[in-house]
Amino acid sequence: MSSSGGNKGKREAGGPAGSGPARKKKKHNKSYYTGGSKRGAREEWADGDHGVLMTCETGVMGLAVRSGKAYLHSRYADWVASDKGKAWAEAHPLPLVPRDQTAGGDDSKDDSKATKPSSAGAPSSVAKEDNDDGGEIDFEAAMDAEFEALAKKDKLTFRNLETKVKGTFFVGTQPTDPFVAQPDGFINFCFDAIASAPVNGTQYISRIVPVHVTTKPKLERIVAKTGALLTAWLEHHPQPADAKFTVIVKRRINKNVDRTKLTSDLVGLGLAAGFTLEWKRGYDFAISVDIILNMAAISILSGYDTYHKYNIQAAVNAAMIANEESKTN
Repeated sequence: MSSSGGNKGKREAGGPAGSGPARKKKKHNKSYYTGGSKRGAREEWADGDHGVLMTCETGVMGLAVRSGKAYLHSRYADWVASDKGKAWAEAHPLPLVPRDQTAGGDDSKDDSKATKPSSAGAPSSVAKEDNDDGGEIDFEAAMDAEFEALAKKDKLTFRNLETKVKGTFFVGTQPTDPFVAQPDGFINFCFDAIASAPVNGTQYISRIVPVHVTTKPKLERIVAKTGALLTAWLEHHPQPADAKFTVIVKRRINKNVDRTKLTSDLVGLGLAAGFTLEWKRGYDFAISVDIILNMAAISILSGYDTYHKYNIQAAVNAAMIANEESKTN
């Protein structure tokens, strides 16, 4: 009895399961939403990159990265073989904003990796140095090995670049590949294919946004880089005098950039170029800036409205509805 009573007392003190106070939703700090792969350090996206920004649910990052890159590779083969892709590559062989263009600041990641120094005439004492074990370190051979590794990396059409933000990753495109040096043609091709056959081939991806150039998230740098991009974009994509534009600024894990001020400055760029501002649907092109932690992804996109803000599932749903309507008519 005493044993039973003691147990009963313990149960009453603790209360039956589920009878306690409701748990408060745990608040997460900034570090919860940031952080890269735990399997080893990866190359991060940096000033002057261009490529494709992808978003997904935070719990499926690994699957999303693999799915997203596989999707790009599969569609790339069709793009290269298509007449539209060949025409695009001929008309748009280079990035709109080269990495070495210093609009709003120097875009070079690391000058030591950008140009291989000449060793002609250099004394042997510079090329080699004693190490702690009494042997010699051949710096010229080490440099050759490093540049060989960089050359192999530069041949990759798509490279996963770490953003350090969960639910977001960036796939860099090869600047010397004319089919993806300006990635919007390729991504628009992907969305055109969805309109013809409404299938979401990515499984885990929410948005697939082409990015013309990246820069550090400082207001003056973003505005300067966007101005340079707009000038270059209009040379490739002339707009009628009555063209309308909009500005879309998104921020994630960044409060350093004044969103209102940035939006106002970007609107000023479009107005100065002679175009009309349109906040609602029906604009001809969008100036899009995604600020994500320590980088800003800048794009000028004529397909932003047409392709449902580059939301792949929204594009699939719209295509399915259009197909059903065409069958009933």
